[in-house]
Amino acid sequence: MLTLKAINRTYQVGKRRVTALDSIDLSFENVGFVSILGPSGCGKTTLLNIIGGLDRYTTGELLIDSVSTVDYDEHDWDAYRNHRVGFVFQNYNLITHITVLQNVELALSLSGVAKSETRRQAMRVLDDVGLTEHCHKKPNQLSGGEQQRVAIARALANDPDIILADEPTGAIDSRTSARIMDILKAVSKSRLVIMVTHNESIAKTYSDRIIRLLDGRVQSDDRAVEEDRTRRQIAPLKTAMSHVTALALSMNNLWTKKIRTIMTSVAGSIGIIGVALVISLVYGFQSYVDQAQKDLLAGIPIQIDRIAYVENRSLDDSLSTEIELPPRFPDDETVTPYVPVTRYSPTTHVNTLTKNYLDYLDGLDSTLYEDMTRPLLRQADVLEGYVRKASSDPPTPFESVSSPSTIRRISENNMIFCGGVCQRGSLETVIVINSRNQLLDTMLSALGYPGDDVEVTFDELLDTTFVLPDLDDTMFQ
Repeated sequence: MLTLKAINRTYQVGKRRVTALDSIDLSFENVGFVSILGPSGCGKTTLLNIIGGLDRYTTGELLIDSVSTVDYDEHDWDAYRNHRVGFVFQNYNLITHITVLQNVELALSLSGVAKSETRRQAMRVLDDVGLTEHCHKKPNQLSGGEQQRVAIARALANDPDIILADEPTGAIDSRTSARIMDILKAVSKSRLVIMVTHNESIAKTYSDRIIRLLDGRVQSDDRAVEEDRTRRQIAPLKTAMSHVTALALSMNNLWTKKIRTIMTSVAGSIGIIGVALVISLVYGFQSYVDQAQKDLLAGIPIQIDRIAYVENRSLDDSLSTEIELPPRFPDDETVTPYVPVTRYSPTTHVNTLTKNYLDYLDGLDSTLYEDMTRPLLRQADVLEGYVRKASSDPPTPFESVSSPSTIRRISENNMIFCGGVCQRGSLETVIVINSRNQLLDTMLSALGYPGDDVEVTFDELLDTTFVLPDLDDTMFQ
């Protein structure tokens, strides 16, 4: 027995809440033909879908053989639909690319019926609806009435307890409708048939009971049934298709639409191959760039300075705002060290260039490098018997004069206090001091005048001679 208690179904449409069913209380016997009448939009199809487990009620309770469905999960609803309910729709819902027999067999396969039984049961129900001779035809080769009879046969295939018919005669003529209704009437002798229809004449002719709905409420029920409170034990039902059957159905579906399947496969393959080619090109080009960078860097010689630091040092006065600065353009001809507020950055490192280190450089395998920068030495330091690294490449205050443009730039942008302009091709060095006769303290130290309070005259600096020895020079031996 089927019982609905205070069933409500509401839908949210945008910001508006629509009530499809409002407090429906109905009970149905296990056998009989029940018609549900009412205008469009009154909730007939919603009620049918809730009874068939295709939709869920919002509040209330649906009892099947006095067992509540409130706690039903998807597996329970699947088992209920596959084994206890058969559906007959207005538009048939047949699969057009398989035969009539296969359509009926499919309903049995989805319920887990063994393959050896599906053919026998399908032929039996097709014989019941008079379609045995059409079992190997496709649905589109049948008339509308014949297709509806196939839908009824499919609904009867699992021998369900309830047949739900939604406007089963809506798409066929009156003569064919009478034959369909005769079949449903015969079916109702052994099970419950619930039909939704607009045709009051058909409902009165074939129904044992008529229920009228309006605005989601029961308006009338000409033969109400009291609830059966007898509790029944229902064994769990299997609702699973075997993997072999599922694979066979899938292959049959693909083969039926083989052209579309081939086109989809080709298009998918082109996409996958295209993505693979793009990824290969990206990784290949990146590998080429990495190798090119390695080859380029391999030709750059290693340069080692006495003092290595990251922070750029400037002769700008803004760096020494907290200390007293000497006057600009003084009259005396001495150079003093310029000590910035930040003397050394935390990454400053002073290299110790000893004879052992130079011996190590001299002993390197010449195949591992292309050039070795030679140290710049003051002649006075060489004569005193020790080595002091001045610079491998002249830093900012040193300007190697190698072109007329360089000579012209120095002459135009600086005032010459002492000495003269270097001539092109000469092996001379230009020392650029700031407007307070200052030179960066690290540069003075590299020139051989360490200390923060040292004073060096212009003449002393001009008389300084540097040598550029080879690494295999005898003074390193």
